[in-house]
Amino acid sequence: LGAWLWPGPRSLGPIGLDVHTLVYAAFMVLVGSQATLMAVFARVYASKAGLLPEAGWFARVWRRVSLEGGIVAGLLLLLVGLGGAARSVRTWQAAGFGALHPGDVLRVVVPSGLLLTLGAKVLFGSFLLGVLDLDVRHDAPPSVARPRSE
Repeated sequence: LGAWLWPGPRSLGPIGLDVHTLVYAAFMVLVGSQATLMAVFARVYASKAGLLPEAGWFARVWRRVSLEGGIVAGLLLLLVGLGGAARSVRTWQAAGFGALHPGDVLRVVVPSGLLLTLGAKVLFGSFLLGVLDLDVRHDAPPSVARPRSE
């Protein structure tokens, strides 16, 4: 929905959709991404604690996921978001740092803010997944942990 609204206002029959819908679409992406991260965190923890068996599809996906890959993905999202933020500041500068048309500005600011937020979530989530995935030795002091074996 957000990508469809990005170029400009749209209509669905008599219903007009504009930047207000774009803002809500961005919020829903954030809620969905948070729910997805929470589900992944819970699944990893439950599998490590022996509360759930490892699901076949999850194990296959999990073997391909790495802390480094999450860091790269998070940084890429952050960089694209920063690029959009820089574009909006240049637009504001071109207007002499005066008033701007909200509809035009929000079409850049909302996706940029969304990408910045998603990038931070992916980056921090990757670190938490790395911690959750540590193999903790129960026969050693609690401070001793080792990364999962590949």
